[in-house]
Amino acid sequence: MRKHNVGYCFRCSSERTDAVGNCAEKLSFSPIVAGLVIRWLLRKWIDAILPVLPWVSVLGIAYVVVAVVSGSASKIVEAGLLVLLVVILHNGLGYLLGYFASRAFKYPERVARTTAVEVGMQNSGLAATLATQYFSPVAALPAAVFSVWHNISGGLLALFFRWRSARQDARVTVDEEA
Repeated sequence: MRKHNVGYCFRCSSERTDAVGNCAEKLSFSPIVAGLVIRWLLRKWIDAILPVLPWVSVLGIAYVVVAVVSGSASKIVEAGLLVLLVVILHNGLGYLLGYFASRAFKYPERVARTTAVEVGMQNSGLAATLATQYFSPVAALPAAVFSVWHNISGGLLALFFRWRSARQDARVTVDEEA
């Protein structure tokens, strides 16, 4: 059995039949359940550190990005523009589909924005881990590029949403004064 190259402490089965599903379950479901149990058991302590947890999350994401990109840096440079273009299109379509699907179902603006970010920023760390584990480091190349790109584009989208909200708020203020 091989260890994951992105620092996860889980080991996945090397059998191809259900191995990818088992690995995905270990890497996504287990941490969610563990987080819910810890949140329930240590409520007061978690509430005290809650303001710091987004920064812990940012550091965790940065670690995954560094691990994934460092394992594929030469291949990223080699493949270059084509992979980047496909990743940008995939990411942009995710943002657009997430946003407009939410709006089509009459969800509020805030829900549509959240859905756009969630759909656009899929789990590239999981994709890179599974690709490396069951195929090759080259197969993880798009996920490695995506790991970097979605952090850039997600920040830009958040800035756009903030700018748009500020503009709408300014418009409402002007309309109320008139």
